[in-house]
Amino acid sequence: MASAGVKRKLSFVAWANPVEGEEFDRIAAARALKQIPANQRVLEHGDALTAVEVVKVGKENRPTRLQLLALHDASNRPSAYGPSSGTSTITVGDDEYTAFVTHVSIWDDNIAAFDSYGNAPGMGRLAHYLWKKVEERAVFRALYDQSLAEKLKDLDGIRGVKYSIHTPHKANQSGDEGLLGGLTSKLSKKVPSFQVSMGMGQYGPNDAYLDPEVADEVLSLVDEAEHFFDSLIIKGRSKTERTAAGNPKTVTINLLSQRLQVEQELPRDGDNPSLPDRDAVFSALAKAYSGLKSDGRLADAVEARAALEAG
Repeated sequence: MASAGVKRKLSFVAWANPVEGEEFDRIAAARALKQIPANQRVLEHGDALTAVEVVKVGKENRPTRLQLLALHDASNRPSAYGPSSGTSTITVGDDEYTAFVTHVSIWDDNIAAFDSYGNAPGMGRLAHYLWKKVEERAVFRALYDQSLAEKLKDLDGIRGVKYSIHTPHKANQSGDEGLLGGLTSKLSKKVPSFQVSMGMGQYGPNDAYLDPEVADEVLSLVDEAEHFFDSLIIKGRSKTERTAAGNPKTVTINLLSQRLQVEQELPRDGDNPSLPDRDAVFSALAKAYSGLKSDGRLADAVEARAALEAG
């Protein structure tokens, strides 16, 4: 039985200009997107298909609002299933797709927010689309609660990393990037869901840490962890906490569970109950944005890499 509403995590990110001297213009980008003919809105990149629809162009003090769509064509559409009837093909018309939808709000103070769920296309996908379709460059980096900064600063080096990938698009995305020495790339082509753990081991020396090159590669990923992974966990020795035997305590931090986000149950769309009502999503994003600004959590939020390097 369907629940009363659709559960979503309203997640916040910081946007920035990736190239010095080039400024990301969210309003100009939205205007340019609106000019793209309907038959040219779908971007094919690798095995992925992406589209973006402009809901509101935005103004100086009002957010740009977009719908980001991860598409599947007829040859990659999901199947319907019934316990007594088995699987059957979902009908998709010519020039139509099945889609997972993310609602995105982008403000002028370098903050953006979106409704996150299991199959939601991420902000890295939006950045790629903006560059390819309208030549607007932007990077979106996950924001974390201030408490994460304190945990990261307390780490005396990284002893282990564990990550998992269960979403096909993330497997393709991380494989294309050749993450962590290409291991992910090899796995993503052969195994649809996997977990990788690397580190010094339980019986390794207490003062031994991951090779600096590996640690640096991990640092380069944390700001976009959700773009590539379904979980990213790091382990290290605490600078301040001790075990009963007096040794440094091992600290485990799941980065994706420390995101700056607000959980929300949203009313369903009357015409498409698998989706939340569009206006309700954008209203909830705006309310969460105002609330996090008012209580200071948005101002105190950190980007994980910056916090790690500060430690």
